[in-house]
Amino acid sequence: MTGFGRHLWVFIVGVIVAIAQAFPVHAQQAWKPQKNVEVVVPAGPGGGQDQIGRSMQKRMQDVGPDSALISVVNRAGGGGTVAWAYIAQKAGDPHYLSIFAPPLLTNHIHGRSQMHHTQLTPISLFASEYIAFAVRTESPFVTAKDLFEQLKKDPASISISTGSAVGSITHINLGRVLKAAGVDVKRLKIVTFDSSPAATTALLGGHIDLVCTTPVNFLAHKGAGRLRLLGVSAPRRLGGDLADVPTWKDSGIDVVDANWRGLVAPKGLTPEQIDFWGKFMLDLSGSAEWRKGVLEKNLWESSYLNPRDTSRFLDEQYVQMKAMLVELGLVK
Repeated sequence: MTGFGRHLWVFIVGVIVAIAQAFPVHAQQAWKPQKNVEVVVPAGPGGGQDQIGRSMQKRMQDVGPDSALISVVNRAGGGGTVAWAYIAQKAGDPHYLSIFAPPLLTNHIHGRSQMHHTQLTPISLFASEYIAFAVRTESPFVTAKDLFEQLKKDPASISISTGSAVGSITHINLGRVLKAAGVDVKRLKIVTFDSSPAATTALLGGHIDLVCTTPVNFLAHKGAGRLRLLGVSAPRRLGGDLADVPTWKDSGIDVVDANWRGLVAPKGLTPEQIDFWGKFMLDLSGSAEWRKGVLEKNLWESSYLNPRDTSRFLDEQYVQMKAMLVELGLVK
């Protein structure tokens, strides 16, 4: 080969290498689902978490890849543990997803489950449901200050329900608010019921004095003049029928809290797979159907976080929740 030929060959090879580096075929091909996607709901059909799964299903059908199908599977039990353990068994498979809520953390903190949130891949946080205190309209507690003053005098003098479980997110919220108000939270008189609606019914009947849970349980009774809401854990006043309810900051209590919802996947996903689902949830969170059909219907607010921020959020929440449960005397 002549000198010119060798130089030409080197030049051609160099051009080919440069093109390959600039346009790597496989790197340019974004991942998308290759088979049926299963969205696991850690609750029975018909509730708020089920609505999330159905909304994801419809959005995927409307805007997702042509080859992608999505099915919603309800796996209730163990406060969500059944669903999350199932997802954890699917390591490396991005076609399995699950809704999550605070029990993903509290179950482990209480020792009710060995499932730790780091055994899953966080995809997104996407909704927040704030928590409120309610009393009967004939209650002597007209304002939050009235309630705080009585509880500081005698924490056990008022019967309080946080719904169906001791140590739940609503119980943690109660503890945070009352501790900030100067109340000895270990001496509170807590009463549990089968559900938050059952606790609200007991409140209306005069069997307990206060209920701490999500406002959706109070809305109809507030509108009918049977209940008064003393405060809500939102960062700012909510709209609609809750516009007159003060935030805790309005009452001098620096507490913002929520019963949040998000999405997790198995461990072992590639960055491209995680990115696909993170962007899918961002798209879903911005859709009108999501706002009308899920958020407004359940009195939730959008609180989208990307995968990295969701992971950081869960780590921080785990530490904060455990600290409050220690304050309440429920864990060591």
